[in-house]
Amino acid sequence: MLWTAKHVISFEDRLRSITNDDYQGALRRVWWPLLMGQRTSTGKRELIEWLLTTAKIVDLPQGEMHFEDLVTQTHEATNVPRGTGLKIDRDKWNDDDAKFAAQWASQAGAEMALSPQYLGIDLILGGETQKSYDGQNYFDEDHPVNPFDDSKGTYRNLITDVAQIDPTLPSTDPVLTEDNFALGVSHIKTFVMPNGRNRELEPFLLGVPPQLEKKARTVTGAKYISATDNVLSDYHIEPLVMNQFSVEPQNWYLFCRMGGELGLPFVWQVREDYGLSSYDGVTDAELSRMNELEWHVRGRNVAFYGHPFLAVKFKVTP
Repeated sequence: MLWTAKHVISFEDRLRSITNDDYQGALRRVWWPLLMGQRTSTGKRELIEWLLTTAKIVDLPQGEMHFEDLVTQTHEATNVPRGTGLKIDRDKWNDDDAKFAAQWASQAGAEMALSPQYLGIDLILGGETQKSYDGQNYFDEDHPVNPFDDSKGTYRNLITDVAQIDPTLPSTDPVLTEDNFALGVSHIKTFVMPNGRNRELEPFLLGVPPQLEKKARTVTGAKYISATDNVLSDYHIEPLVMNQFSVEPQNWYLFCRMGGELGLPFVWQVREDYGLSSYDGVTDAELSRMNELEWHVRGRNVAFYGHPFLAVKFKVTP
């Protein structure tokens, strides 16, 4: 294999084609867009102001206007450089040992497509110890309804005992059963806004590890309606099997959504899309002085927690 500008550019085109093909292939395996709202960043960091609903139309005695305080929570999201690289020295190139580069390009393509998903997995699995914008752990038992007014009470998005949902029931683990699933759905429907109005939430996904796939399809009433694996749920809730959650074989999640880029339980923020560097424009004379070639995949992004009331975890004691 010749160490010339023409051959290097031809080699790059091959890498880029493999990377793109495997990126498109990996996209067929992703579920992160269902749970992560996407937003574009314009700087190194972003200050996101979460507006908590306080507006409420009330009677106006003598026509005097009623004013509500604007309640917000601010979160700072700093974009993080991420990437991977390939290095080939002159001897490997000349000996045509660079065939492994095709494998690297394939892996890089899949990594670019699945990067948000891997970060989303970390957010969900770490939700009992990592903070939400309200200062509480994302999955917690006492999130404030209004962080500035304790009298508004709390809500829980971490359920470790069915008696936490219905005190009339005996204390027991919230294992995934039809009854507990129904309790979980009804629990989410009790969540209120800072103004006291019901949030009118409707879960749309039941997240489970592969060990609970059969049970998830049963409790949602999911029925196969075509050979392409489309499903219809009596609850209008679809089961989402997340293979990476096999480390928590009994735990399950209910996820909700609202409108807008911040209307899903988690957020994927992008400052710079992933891209492959190039030697385009390098001359033969410049190449002759090089002993190594490097290709980099780089991007800048961050994943962070959205509204805690959009996700509820049901944790079974091991």
